[in-house]
Amino acid sequence: MSEISGETENGIIFTINDMKYSLSGEAQLEETLLNFIRERLKFKDVKCGCEKGFCGSCAVIVNGASRKSCALKLKNLGGAVIKTPSYINSPALSKYGELMRRHGAVQCGFCFPGITSSLESKLAGVENPSEKEVIDSLSGHVCRCTGYIPIIEAAQERGIAQNHKASRDFSCVGNSPVREESGAKISGSAVYADDIEFENMLHVYVLRSEHARAKILAIDTAEAEKAPGAALVLTHKGLPGAAKFGILKHDQPVLCSDRVSFRGDAVALVAAETIKQARDAAKLIKVNYEPLEPVFSAEESLREGAPVLSEDGNIICQINLRSKEDVSKFREDKGFVFAEGAFAMQAIEHAYMEPECSVANYDAGSCAIRLYAGSQNIHSEKEEIAHILGVPAEKVEIQLTATGGGFGGKEDLTTQPYSALAALLTKRPCKYRMSRDESILCSTKKHPFDIRISISADKNGLFGGISVKAVSDAGPYASLSQIVLTRFATHILGPYTWRSYDVSVTGARTNNLIAGAMRGFGVNQACYAVESMIDRLAAKLGLTPVEIRRGNMIEDGKIMGLGELAQNSAGLGRSFEAVLAEIDFGGIERFNSENVKVKRSAGIALAYKNMGLGNNSPRDVCSVRIAAVPGKNKIIVYTAASDIGQGLYNILRQIAAETAGLGIDSIEISWGDTAAAPSAGVTSASRQTFMSGNAVLKAVKEFYGMLAAKIASQFNADAGPVKLKGDKIIYPDDFTGGAAAPATIWDYIGRFEKSGIELIYKFDAPATSELTKAGAEGFKSHFGYSYAAHGVIVEACPETKKFKIIKIVAAHDAGRALNPVSLEGQIIGGVVMGLGYAVSENLKVENGMPDERGLAAMGLLKAKDVPPIVPIIIECPHPEGPYGARGIGEISTVPVAAALCNALRHATGLDFDTLPINLNKHGYKYEQTQENS
Repeated sequence: MSEISGETENGIIFTINDMKYSLSGEAQLEETLLNFIRERLKFKDVKCGCEKGFCGSCAVIVNGASRKSCALKLKNLGGAVIKTPSYINSPALSKYGELMRRHGAVQCGFCFPGITSSLESKLAGVENPSEKEVIDSLSGHVCRCTGYIPIIEAAQERGIAQNHKASRDFSCVGNSPVREESGAKISGSAVYADDIEFENMLHVYVLRSEHARAKILAIDTAEAEKAPGAALVLTHKGLPGAAKFGILKHDQPVLCSDRVSFRGDAVALVAAETIKQARDAAKLIKVNYEPLEPVFSAEESLREGAPVLSEDGNIICQINLRSKEDVSKFREDKGFVFAEGAFAMQAIEHAYMEPECSVANYDAGSCAIRLYAGSQNIHSEKEEIAHILGVPAEKVEIQLTATGGGFGGKEDLTTQPYSALAALLTKRPCKYRMSRDESILCSTKKHPFDIRISISADKNGLFGGISVKAVSDAGPYASLSQIVLTRFATHILGPYTWRSYDVSVTGARTNNLIAGAMRGFGVNQACYAVESMIDRLAAKLGLTPVEIRRGNMIEDGKIMGLGELAQNSAGLGRSFEAVLAEIDFGGIERFNSENVKVKRSAGIALAYKNMGLGNNSPRDVCSVRIAAVPGKNKIIVYTAASDIGQGLYNILRQIAAETAGLGIDSIEISWGDTAAAPSAGVTSASRQTFMSGNAVLKAVKEFYGMLAAKIASQFNADAGPVKLKGDKIIYPDDFTGGAAAPATIWDYIGRFEKSGIELIYKFDAPATSELTKAGAEGFKSHFGYSYAAHGVIVEACPETKKFKIIKIVAAHDAGRALNPVSLEGQIIGGVVMGLGYAVSENLKVENGMPDERGLAAMGLLKAKDVPPIVPIIIECPHPEGPYGARGIGEISTVPVAAALCNALRHATGLDFDTLPINLNKHGYKYEQTQENS
């Protein structure tokens, strides 16, 4: 390509991927490069994450340097040579793209086109980049899934590449095959919802409330309806179906009619030819409000005389758990020692890199809506959308798109009702993509908590009673607060044996943002409080943190806190011992004897986390469809389960291949279409590996049994059973069927099953007990648990009030490591998310509005902030898990805060009872340096 001049008489010239573009006119030149690439050129390999120059998802290479395209105006790009991720990774993946793919660094993938662009530009010509050079290359990026370490190790060609074959008793399970979709995610060709375009598509914008709490007196849309490009202006009066929605309770208005209860409440919808026209039209809608006194704290909500925020009152949910034996008995007994404390935890943002988006298309022939979106439960959403549209469920189909993270935040509906409503009413395709600011305002948050806790033990250190009173700000609507607070209440007892308990937790209604599901689901908060208190009680008893835990932690045959018999729990003890073996306590003592200004110390915490929905929830089921069609020579697994970055589809391929005795290339996953796959339930509660894994395993076995019976019936007469081994058909020794008999299942299907062959299998989870039966004989809170132990070594300086982390050790019982590389990635990513929660993340909300700086104000960790992490995989197979596997998607986030605060307590002599630590009353702040990362 010849050199070009950047300036023309009327505008500028630049090139993108070797194509020359000439632009003029003030409006065009004020446009951002990101908007030009995505909306004008329709190049969807550049992703839109924050639009504020923070997250780095939109990075491209400009004149050889990595730049954030959302922060670049076209007017400043005269003469620029620009390369986007698809160009960099074509015709094959680039050097660093291939390293990311082969080493299994990719999870949800949304940030990877930008990350790879930065690595390619910043490390160009560097043959063996140092860790510091790689970290510097990532300085402009946020990755919420990986915890950065897999990216750094891949760039340096360290760690285990995903062609690694573990030494196992299996052919496919236990290995780490490359994720099929990772190449497309790296190059930017993976299709997320905002990448979908239809001809004649409208763009949706939703007008949100101006007040945190107010009456709506009138809504005037006359001017908006006449606005240029406006095709639909909708208020509550025009809704064709249900006026409210919600997962557990239909209490959130689709479009508010008489009042608003938080700043994210939807008041009116506009669909227009462009998003700018939709926003401009929305500005013309006149809403007459009567402001009401808002309530911005749980304490204020629950006080006597507080404004009543709903006809249901100010309590969204309340959970009370009490043992038959009175806790006060241990307080009166002089043979017991007590420790009491109060803890406060903040709300945080999920901060998945992909903002919410959905596209709805109306099919005139079938009068059906087909919706495209990232989600954690498409079948549940199908039912809710049909309810909102006022149509039968069969008139709604949902196609899951690639999903750029979720962490619980994509369980609730956000954009989907509005794109679907607009498509139904205009009979045109409609897209609603939330800006990052809208996403933060409208999506659910991690529950903040205030906790008072008292625990006791006898003089030998054996636990007596535990008493807990907790309050959480649940926001204005129910979402999943009932279940989140239930998980808090059941897990605040920890993986220990107690003689009595009294737990009360209340979800208070406020006019803040909605609290809902987030990775850990209330167990992070519970673990932080109880594990911190255990260290304090140990100190009172003159015991070490190790001694008190060893004396009280559950093991098979012991009774867990709620009266449940501990089973399959050996992984807890093994994880604990693995952490202790990795912490050099002698080395810590030597360091402290040689250093006066700083002190090192270790903290530990144990955790357990349920798999599956369990008590107080509907019966847990999961279905899958298995099929084979002539000429394909593959078994096709149709699943509606959501892979939001955790690697589920790869796991299901491995399970199917192992069960069938086939190579993994003979298994195809067809995912995320409600028209093709039965319900797999929600991707939540660390349940999909167990639930979908079991469904696939049992479905493949049944499928092979059905095939064998069909073949025997057709060719075998009375000669004996037909057996299948992989794709081979094994006939009995005295078989006389002749040469016409097929030798392989593919041959049989091709010749005799012209329409293909399939079955649908429904897996029922092992039964669990209602929470009201706690303490009764045979009580089973959950069908299984994951177990973990974390150790954190810190170095704190009393003079500067700064601390750094020398190492985090995270040991996890995975049951069976179906894919070790993906498993390590889940552990590391979860640990870093838990660390961010512990030290810096904080959702700042004032008068019902989040900080306008968006993601930049959330305290998210970047690569430079991450300490060394040692993931340890423990394998204690669960007898009912697929090949023994347990779910570990959430538990890696759980013990981090407690282990870190315990380490700081031992290093400073101070109690850290408020999160994030960077806002603690003692003034200590986390400051990691690359020298020890």
